[in-house]
Amino acid sequence: MSSNDTVIILKNVFKSYRQKSIVVHALSGISLEIYRGEIACIVGPSGSGKTTLLNIVGGLDRADSGRVIVDGVDITELDEGKLTEFRLRKIGFVFQALNLIPILTAVENVELPLAFMGLSKKERRERALEALEMVRLGDKAYRKPDELSGGEQQRVAIARALVTRPSIVLMDEPTAHLDSETGSELMKLVKRLNSKLKQTFIIATHDPIVVNSCEKVIRIRDGKIISIEGGRKSLSS
Repeated sequence: MSSNDTVIILKNVFKSYRQKSIVVHALSGISLEIYRGEIACIVGPSGSGKTTLLNIVGGLDRADSGRVIVDGVDITELDEGKLTEFRLRKIGFVFQALNLIPILTAVENVELPLAFMGLSKKERRERALEALEMVRLGDKAYRKPDELSGGEQQRVAIARALVTRPSIVLMDEPTAHLDSETGSELMKLVKRLNSKLKQTFIIATHDPIVVNSCEKVIRIRDGKIISIEGGRKSLSS
């Protein structure tokens, strides 16, 4: 393994939640490597731990035990302030609910993460417009979410994830609310962006269209990896 080609390393990661008197074991000893530039998907039934695994990789949640190393940084060692800064600069998120702000235009939604990075208004606008052009929405930059189709809203969310120029983009069920044709177009877009930007995409999904578009397929059940199919070899192997 080479430190510059392995972008995600999980070592024996456990995560549990308490729901009233019941303890739910969301992740049970997950060990995993994902290489830079891969499109990987996490597949499993509802409740299998897909979203928890995505959140652990993205630093939105912390493992109970084990190590989580992202782009060479052991994020299990970071305090909340440094973890927030790390997420802002290294991770792009596309949530299932999209989380677009309805009163803002597409370009204003995309600009939001850049405001937290301290960029000037001019630079924020330039980078947001550039990101919208990448997802082929430059002509709709000043429309609000309710003036866009579901697929267009999804592309705004992807542009927002890309605008900080992160190393890794995490997507949670990106096609859940899309028809099959729009879902297929979305994955074609992901592959184009991956080829152009060389970013790593990790996608939690149960959609066969997404699975068939991924290089690496990580199947999990009951918080455990049951198989890993495809994927790239380590450059040092």
